[in-house]
Amino acid sequence: MSLYYEMAADIAQVVADFGKPIKIHGVDHTALISEPALDLGLKVGGLDFRARLTAKLSHTALTRIPQTGDEFLYNAVRYHVQTEVDRPPHECATTGP
Repeated sequence: MSLYYEMAADIAQVVADFGKPIKIHGVDHTALISEPALDLGLKVGGLDFRARLTAKLSHTALTRIPQTGDEFLYNAVRYHVQTEVDRPPHECATTGP
């Protein structure tokens, strides 16, 4: 068994043990979620509050990789993907607002 297959099996187990439910493209998934952080910025007319987090998902669970601008649902809150990282042959795809 190659290193990549061993990593994929390990990541799948970690996601199964510690993952949280999210919904992407209308499909339920389990992902590793970072603690949401609140960014504070200035905009015309006042302050701009934005929550951000990182979601790590298994490639095998996705029918297509989320792209910038796609929405996903976590804890009944809608987030928009701001960045996505997909580095095959690594097992995880990372998205985050």
